[in-house]
This record gives sequence, structure tokens and C-alpha cells, in this order.
Amino acid sequence: NGIRNQLQSHPDGFFSLLAPYEDNLDKDLEIHLSGTEELPEQISLIKTFCQNNQLDEKQLYYIELFIEEITVFIVEKGFTDSRKKEIDIRVYIDSEDVIIRTRDNGNSITVMERMELLEKLQDGDYMGVQMVYKLAQEMQYITTMNINNFIITLPKRRKRKDEKN
Repeated sequence: NGIRNQLQSHPDGFFSLLAPYEDNLDKDLEIHLSGTEELPEQISLIKTFCQNNQLDEKQLYYIELFIEEITVFIVEKGFTDSRKKEIDIRVYIDSEDVIIRTRDNGNSITVMERMELLEKLQDGDYMGVQMVYKLAQEMQYITTMNINNFIITLPKRRKRKDEKN
């Protein structure tokens, strides 16, 4: 058992830890990116997934904007060399929360860069990250086995019956 059974292999030797919510796949979407070029298509998948899970349009907007901007941030700050970019984004929806986890093989964010990010959030840069930061119940940044994990938990907002897709 242990950690070996929790590892999932990705192309080019990139590994991710499987989360305990792995068995609830209808409420779980994971996408894999190698840069920002694939973002529009992947954002469309995320939008459909969130709509199918009855999230309201305002929360859907925040999620899309957050994922777009955090991916740009990861690419700009995390990859200063020519290594292949591996970015996984998982959106998990349960009865009370929406959990977004990004995982990448870029450079770890130093304490100074974390402070810089918080300063930029206060100054209005990375608007989507800033909005979600204010709405978040919890945010975590963890580096494990040279993999950066950013996890954000948002309260779930269901679509009203009179709201259309």
C-alpha cells in the first residue's frame, strides 16, 4: 500500500498523487496542459463539467478566470528553463465545496515570490486569482517530490432553478 499505490504516471515520467476523491469521477475532472495554448479548449471542458454539476454562472466565471490566470502564472513564474511543462488541473465538486488543484513540475515558488504574488493580488494583478482568493475558504501551496501543488477550496454555489446554462 502506501504512497506507491497513490502514484499515477504521466507521460515523460511526471507523477501525480491520487486524491481520496478519485472514486467519484462524475464530480471530478482532471485536465493536462503543456502550456497556455491548450487553455481555451480545456476551459470549455471545465465550463461544461461545472454546468453539468449545477454550479451557478457567477461561480463558473470565477473558476474559469482563476484557472486561466493561475496557469499563466505557473508558466510565467515556474518555467524559466526549457524543460517540458507539465500542468495538471483538477476540479472536484462535492455537496458543499468546489476544490481546484493545480499541480506542475515548474520551479517551486519561494517565500519572496509568494509575498510578491500576495502584493500583486492586492494591486489588482492576476484579477481571477485575486477574486477567487477573496472567496476561498482555504488555500494551500505545497511542494512534494519536486511537484508544486496549489489547492483552493470554494463554497459551492448551486445554479438557481430560473438560471439557464
